[in-house]
Amino acid sequence: MRSKPTIKQRGQSWQVDYGRKTVNGKVSRVRKTYKTKAEAKAAIAARKIESQNNAVALTGIPDAQRMDILRAVKKLDGHGTLEQAVDFFLEHSARAGA
Repeated sequence: MRSKPTIKQRGQSWQVDYGRKTVNGKVSRVRKTYKTKAEAKAAIAARKIESQNNAVALTGIPDAQRMDILRAVKKLDGHGTLEQAVDFFLEHSARAGA
């Protein structure tokens, strides 16, 4: 989701459109509804802070590990998330070692 979120009034509520998101190769639109415009603006601000915090956390990952992550995501090619692949691996490697 890279586009700037937009706020629209929908009847008595306010809807924030965060744009498109791809999960497991499927593209969907991300929208959330709030009772007030102030709540909608606060949600956008909170998401922006969360995104900035995630970006800062990623800068601590060594370049070699970052490249490993990119290669792994490319290999998955929409067949699941990297976290799902790791969970699957850990579950099955634990069984094999038992």
